[in-house]
Amino acid sequence: MNRRVFDITAALLLGLLCLPILLLAIFAILLLDGRPVLFVQWRMGRGFKPFLIYKLRTMRVHAAGSAVTLGKDARITRTGRWLRRFKIDELPQLWNILRGEMSVIGPRPMIPAIALEFVESYNELLAVRPGLSDPASIKYCRENDILQEVALPLDYFKTVITPDKLRLSRAYIKQASLTSDLWLLFATTRAVLLPLLDPLHILSAGCFARFREAAAILPRMDWREELQPVYLPRSTSQPSSFSARQRAELWADSPRASSRSRHQVYGGL
Repeated sequence: MNRRVFDITAALLLGLLCLPILLLAIFAILLLDGRPVLFVQWRMGRGFKPFLIYKLRTMRVHAAGSAVTLGKDARITRTGRWLRRFKIDELPQLWNILRGEMSVIGPRPMIPAIALEFVESYNELLAVRPGLSDPASIKYCRENDILQEVALPLDYFKTVITPDKLRLSRAYIKQASLTSDLWLLFATTRAVLLPLLDPLHILSAGCFARFREAAAILPRMDWREELQPVYLPRSTSQPSSFSARQRAELWADSPRASSRSRHQVYGGL
């Protein structure tokens, strides 16, 4: 089956299955937090082409703060915490998939600033469409809970988690297939729904166990080493493609980027 056909079919089926949940979430946001319902933000897409990503709003309107949500961010609403917990805020991205801007399985799309900072890795990752989930998303399915346990969350995010995610995403796209995409879709569903069965199962160990199941489709790597993140300092080498970096710099300085600069929050799964 063609990957684009798979994406459209999966997005339509997921949309139909999740429609009641999506409508309930929209009603909760309107009732408890008011408008707007949607959060719209620029992300880097395939070939360094920016696109607007859609999410349900989980933060207070016009709340100032860091571009990164680390742990228990005070800007997140009570409704937003539940939406993020079960990744319900990501459901509007099914529309991005139908528009051809994203795939069901692929590296998570990042804001242009992060794509620029790690441009050497994104030169490879953005050769494909970004996606709703991939092995890195499953491994760090409770990223905020992990960041709450470290002394310097932002430093840990940039020097450990992000490089590790990029490495895992690069490894997957080299071996991806329709079969592995289907398995990761199943593994992602399990990772998201598990808190319903075990509310205390929130720290990294459980996520790593589920990641091991998803990683079984990638036999050419020793996934026993993936059970714990390792320190991977960000590379200081020059990017291999100056044109990609230049495009990201030019876009970051454009009026279109600055007009959408509020509430720059990294996506999760």
